[in-house]
Amino acid sequence: MVSRAEAKAAKKMTASHEEIETPWTLMWKRFKKNKIAMSGLYIFIFLLLFVIIGPLLSPYDPNLYMDFEHINAAPTISHLLGTDELGRDYLTRIMIGGQVSLMVGLFAVVISIVFG
Repeated sequence: MVSRAEAKAAKKMTASHEEIETPWTLMWKRFKKNKIAMSGLYIFIFLLLFVIIGPLLSPYDPNLYMDFEHINAAPTISHLLGTDELGRDYLTRIMIGGQVSLMVGLFAVVISIVFG
Protein backbone atom coordinates (compact mmCIF):
# COMPACT_ATOMS: atom_id res chain seq x y z
CA MET A 1 0.00 0.00 0.00
CA VAL A 2 1.14 3.52 -0.78
CA SER A 3 1.07 6.01 2.05
CA ARG A 4 -0.44 9.47 1.67
CA ALA A 5 3.00 11.09 1.86
CA GLU A 6 4.30 8.94 -0.97
CA ALA A 7 1.21 9.69 -3.10
CA LYS A 8 1.65 13.45 -2.48
CA ALA A 9 5.32 13.23 -3.39
CA ALA A 10 4.52 11.34 -6.60
CA LYS A 11 1.80 13.83 -7.49
CA LYS A 12 4.17 16.73 -6.79
CA MET A 13 6.84 15.18 -9.04
CA THR A 14 4.43 14.72 -11.95
CA ALA A 15 3.08 18.25 -11.51
CA SER A 16 6.56 19.75 -11.53
CA HIS A 17 7.46 17.61 -14.53
CA GLU A 18 4.54 19.04 -16.54
CA GLU A 19 5.68 22.60 -15.91
CA ILE A 20 9.01 22.09 -17.67
CA GLU A 21 8.97 23.59 -21.15
CA THR A 22 11.52 23.08 -23.89
CA PRO A 23 13.32 26.06 -25.42
CA TRP A 24 11.36 25.53 -28.64
CA THR A 25 7.98 25.79 -26.89
CA LEU A 26 9.13 28.90 -25.06
CA MET A 27 10.31 30.41 -28.34
CA TRP A 28 7.04 29.56 -30.09
CA LYS A 29 4.94 31.10 -27.30
CA ARG A 30 7.00 34.27 -27.42
CA PHE A 31 6.89 34.31 -31.23
CA LYS A 32 3.06 33.95 -31.24
CA LYS A 33 2.69 37.02 -29.03
CA ASN A 34 4.55 39.23 -31.52
CA LYS A 35 2.00 40.38 -34.12
CA ILE A 36 4.59 41.63 -36.60
CA ALA A 37 6.47 38.33 -36.48
CA MET A 38 3.26 36.36 -37.04
CA SER A 39 2.25 38.54 -39.99
CA GLY A 40 5.75 38.03 -41.45
CA LEU A 41 5.34 34.27 -41.02
CA TYR A 42 1.98 34.36 -42.82
CA ILE A 43 3.46 36.38 -45.69
CA PHE A 44 6.41 33.98 -45.93
CA ILE A 45 4.09 30.95 -46.04
CA PHE A 46 1.94 32.64 -48.70
CA LEU A 47 5.01 33.37 -50.84
CA LEU A 48 6.23 29.78 -50.47
CA LEU A 49 2.86 28.43 -51.58
CA PHE A 50 2.70 30.99 -54.40
CA VAL A 51 6.10 29.93 -55.72
CA ILE A 52 5.73 26.18 -55.24
CA ILE A 53 2.08 25.58 -56.13
CA GLY A 54 1.46 28.54 -58.45
CA PRO A 55 3.23 27.26 -61.57
CA LEU A 56 1.32 23.99 -61.30
CA LEU A 57 -1.97 25.90 -61.49
CA SER A 58 -0.91 28.32 -64.23
CA PRO A 59 -2.21 27.45 -67.70
CA TYR A 60 0.88 28.97 -69.37
CA ASP A 61 4.34 27.52 -69.88
CA PRO A 62 6.78 30.23 -68.76
CA ASN A 63 9.27 29.68 -71.59
CA LEU A 64 7.49 27.98 -74.47
CA TYR A 65 4.01 29.50 -74.57
CA MET A 66 4.05 32.72 -76.58
CA ASP A 67 0.78 34.51 -77.15
CA PHE A 68 1.58 36.61 -80.23
CA GLU A 69 -1.84 38.24 -80.13
CA HIS A 70 -1.07 39.76 -76.73
CA ILE A 71 2.50 41.03 -77.09
CA ASN A 72 3.25 43.69 -74.44
CA ALA A 73 -0.38 43.48 -73.35
CA ALA A 74 -1.68 45.28 -70.31
CA PRO A 75 -3.06 43.21 -67.42
CA THR A 76 -6.29 41.38 -68.29
CA ILE A 77 -8.28 38.50 -66.85
CA SER A 78 -6.28 35.96 -68.87
CA HIS A 79 -2.89 37.58 -68.05
CA LEU A 80 -3.16 39.12 -64.57
CA LEU A 81 0.16 41.03 -64.77
CA GLY A 82 0.28 41.37 -68.54
CA THR A 83 2.72 39.91 -71.06
CA ASP A 84 6.25 40.68 -72.22
CA GLU A 85 7.61 41.45 -75.70
CA LEU A 86 7.24 37.79 -76.73
CA GLY A 87 3.73 37.37 -75.32
CA ARG A 88 4.79 35.33 -72.27
CA ASP A 89 2.78 35.69 -69.07
CA TYR A 90 4.58 37.79 -66.42
CA LEU A 91 2.86 36.15 -63.45
CA THR A 92 3.97 32.66 -64.46
CA ARG A 93 7.51 33.87 -65.08
CA ILE A 94 7.61 35.52 -61.64
CA MET A 95 6.55 32.24 -60.03
CA ILE A 96 9.29 30.33 -61.87
CA GLY A 97 11.82 33.03 -60.93
CA GLY A 98 10.79 32.61 -57.30
CA GLN A 99 11.50 28.90 -57.52
CA VAL A 100 14.96 29.60 -58.91
CA SER A 101 15.63 32.12 -56.12
CA LEU A 102 14.56 29.62 -53.46
CA MET A 103 16.80 26.94 -54.94
CA VAL A 104 19.80 29.30 -55.04
CA GLY A 105 19.19 30.32 -51.41
CA LEU A 106 18.75 26.73 -50.30
CA PHE A 107 21.91 25.69 -52.13
CA ALA A 108 23.86 28.54 -50.49
CA VAL A 109 22.65 27.46 -47.03
CA VAL A 110 23.58 23.83 -47.68
CA ILE A 111 27.06 24.85 -48.90
CA SER A 112 27.60 27.07 -45.85
CA ILE A 113 26.50 24.29 -43.49
CA VAL A 114 28.72 21.70 -45.16
CA PHE A 115 31.84 23.86 -45.31
CA GLY A 116 31.13 26.03 -42.26
